[in-house]
Amino acid sequence: MKKLLTIIISVLLTLTLSSCTKELPEQYDEATLLDAALATIELANTLDYEAIASSVREDLYSDTLVEDIKNGWDPILSKAGAYKEYTQYQATYTTDEDGYEYAVIAIVCKYENDTLTYTLSYDEDYNLVGLYMK
Repeated sequence: MKKLLTIIISVLLTLTLSSCTKELPEQYDEATLLDAALATIELANTLDYEAIASSVREDLYSDTLVEDIKNGWDPILSKAGAYKEYTQYQATYTTDEDGYEYAVIAIVCKYENDTLTYTLSYDEDYNLVGLYMK
């Protein structure tokens, strides 16, 4: 869980501190990345936290992950209302302390009562390695 939180924090710092978009490394395909992220968002919209947790890379999975996602996202999603559409996205990447590059995609989604931004990170096999929603 600490590793997952570290990745999430580094992704947020990268997005916050970065004033220009970095192109995705060659091992990532932007269309595949967008499809993976939209699939994760669809799982969130159906409150299928088990499926989201099962898409997390195995070494980052914990016994409390499903409950952690549910506790963090359920209150936000229930207030947001029905999902309408995604309105924009930005794909970039971050590099961890070992030099490994992770694709990061931020997707702005319009809901009935709110607008939410998902920031999702994936490894080169498109396993989820970081997830954040606000």
